[in-house]
Amino acid sequence: MKLANIFVPGLFDDAFVYMGRLLAFTTEKTVRVWNLERIAEQILNVAPRTRPAPELLFSRNDWLATGVFESMMGSPRTLKSFLAQLDNFPTPHFELEAHSCDQEFDLDVASDHLLDVLIYRSRLYLGTEKGLFHRDLRWDSDGEVNADDAQRRLDSRCISTSAAYSAVLASCGDEGLFAATDDFGWTSGNNGRLKRTASKSIRSAWMGDDIVNYRSSSDLTVFRAQYSDQENLREHHGFRDEKRERRVLIDIGTDIVSVEDLFTSLERKYDIHKDDIQFVFNSKRVFFLNTYTGRLFGSAFQVPAGIGQPGQKSGLAFLKEYASSGSSIISASATRVGIVFETDSEVSVFANNTWTPIVKESAVSVRTFIRSKRFQNLVAVTLENGLLLTALFDDKKYARG
Repeated sequence: MKLANIFVPGLFDDAFVYMGRLLAFTTEKTVRVWNLERIAEQILNVAPRTRPAPELLFSRNDWLATGVFESMMGSPRTLKSFLAQLDNFPTPHFELEAHSCDQEFDLDVASDHLLDVLIYRSRLYLGTEKGLFHRDLRWDSDGEVNADDAQRRLDSRCISTSAAYSAVLASCGDEGLFAATDDFGWTSGNNGRLKRTASKSIRSAWMGDDIVNYRSSSDLTVFRAQYSDQENLREHHGFRDEKRERRVLIDIGTDIVSVEDLFTSLERKYDIHKDDIQFVFNSKRVFFLNTYTGRLFGSAFQVPAGIGQPGQKSGLAFLKEYASSGSSIISASATRVGIVFETDSEVSVFANNTWTPIVKESAVSVRTFIRSKRFQNLVAVTLENGLLLTALFDDKKYARG
């Protein structure tokens, strides 16, 4: 795995990449904005032999997934040239000046602690100790971000959010999981009403069409969800930065998909009991389970179609053990090339059954952007002394080809 790093010194709470911008949330409750294309140009000014890697890595990840790029990397000579560009990237990182941003604006939210950040369909969601807020973002003709006034959505302490299919989910610990289905009013005129869906939640995620609610780091429930297909969703200036979605989440039902097969199979095959599991995370199709001793397992979990139909059972397509993580996991998030895991001492990407360290120190927050169109290979790591933006390139994929 090849890594390229950009570092911004300073004191930050979190960071997010959206619409070609790096948004850094400072401890002073402001938002600093950098244009990623301009950063790529700055890199080329000091390291011209990296061309065109900075643009591909930081502003147009989507080009790495095109058939044209795949075909080009099939040529040993072209692959060698591109890898040489990566080797010429400034090491250990290209450093930006802390106040060299293109824009800075106030966060303007009445809270002391920022617990979570999410931008979805040009709406900035902020989880805080005083509730869930959102601010709608707009881009003017000069590319500057304009943020509407903040709206409080929940009074409960919000520790985590997730969004897809025009819906937002808010995890509020012991106060529960709240869902705003059709948050943008495409089908129902919901007007932002959040409904309590589960009694406890520390995070949530989608797995195919179903929603996974995590009551703890290793205790989960899978809910059935209902959708409405909308072929004519009106266009929005922010949508081009996200995967095209023509479905709208309209309801999270009470039907629960059993995941007991996951744990019984783990016990039967590996003698790993449910109480041995320290952390569970799901991607679109796979559950990853880490034990207290650092053993990592993966299972493709098949969920039958249909809602509430009697006699239907979930099942496992495979269950296997991967290379050991060696420690407890704090968080995990997907990229196009692998899973990024955070422990108390480092952040690493796991791909091809190999662990590659991104940074060997504890993080304040770790974010990836798998639901974006252009930034699926980026990792934003907030550290105590700054912000690290890392681009991932799976060179082993082409070596195998």
